[in-house]
Amino acid sequence: MGDLIKNSNFRPLDKLFETDKLELLLEEASENMGKKNGFLKKKSFAPSGLGYGSGKCPRYWYFAFHGANFDYKNTARQRANMDAGTAAGQRIADLFQNAGILNSTEFKIISEDPPIFGYGDLAVTWQGEEMVGEVKTTRHESFQTRAASMKPPGYQLIQLLIYMHVLGKEKGFFAIEDKNTHELLILPIKMTAKNQELVDNVLKWMRSVKKHSDEDKMPTRPYTKSTPECKSCPVFDDCWEGYTKKTAKREGSDPNPGVVDLPPLVVPK
Repeated sequence: MGDLIKNSNFRPLDKLFETDKLELLLEEASENMGKKNGFLKKKSFAPSGLGYGSGKCPRYWYFAFHGANFDYKNTARQRANMDAGTAAGQRIADLFQNAGILNSTEFKIISEDPPIFGYGDLAVTWQGEEMVGEVKTTRHESFQTRAASMKPPGYQLIQLLIYMHVLGKEKGFFAIEDKNTHELLILPIKMTAKNQELVDNVLKWMRSVKKHSDEDKMPTRPYTKSTPECKSCPVFDDCWEGYTKKTAKREGSDPNPGVVDLPPLVVPK
């Protein structure tokens, strides 16, 4: 039984239909639909992945900027979930288009200092003001929490605030869809003094990480192998290559321990 396809494969009809072979074929197809593994060298930060997982790690960005072998570890169901989010984004963009307030969708957002490249989901004009919006989908339980608190997760807030800062927009919003009911929550965001301070601190961290990368100063590891940030990191193999832990019976080794201590990015909850 695979990660994506669920079949019992024990009934006579299942055997006649060869559901086990179909299951294998679809699982392989799912793998081919994900991000391609291989050597990759990045030129800019991606705000969409900056505030969670390996995106918070300065050492990850060092490898990304210098070039590394990327091994994406998304499961078939995770890939299907991302595809569903993309489809929902297009459907919700169509809704804004039909409402007559959409200016553009999937538009580039670029900055040079620090280097940033991303895609905005929605550019709309509302109440005579242009603003940027981000589409998010979430489970019913999380949707209820968002509706009650009217607060987004910190890593999503950082993404939108960066887009607002680069575009010079004072107002933005999240369009959050409940995956179960397809209800839509509009969550307005304003570039308050507190939010500006937050985005300034994130940009300062990004500039420091890029500066040390340009100077070829590899950061030390802020995480251990067992932390979620490391276990899901696409450059895990390159980062930990040659490392052996020191024990009572064995001398440890670390050919790339790093030369500068840089903190991971701290995001609000």
